Amino acid sequence: MGKLAPIIVASHQNQKFYFNPDYIALPADVREELRGIAGAAAEQSRGRFSIGFYEDGSVYWEASPEDVAGFDEIEARLVTNQWIDQKQALCNALTLWYRLYCTEEGQTIRKNILDLS
Repeated sequence: MGKLAPIIVASHQNQKFYFNPDYIALPADVREELRGIAGAAAEQSRGRFSIGFYEDGSVYWEASPEDVAGFDEIEARLVTNQWIDQKQALCNALTLWYRLYCTEEGQTIRKNILDLS
């Protein structure tokens, strides 16, 4: 199962983040929550932290090294797993959002629901 471009990437080294404009339709409060998570996780892992979708709509969380000393792959995995555990409801909501708004099947479901009203 392949990864799609991430929703958001935060950099510990640059103290910046990138939000993918393809996902600007996500609710503003969700975008802000993702920004906070990615920033905190990048800081904790001392690397780059990404949150994105797999092709099936499930969510991935990934820490990766940057050109800074201090990145520990084991610690980064622990940080990633802690965030996944803490934010399982968010993961589920993102998966549902992706399937409803970014897939043909979701567009059909939304159209059918609107036709019923």
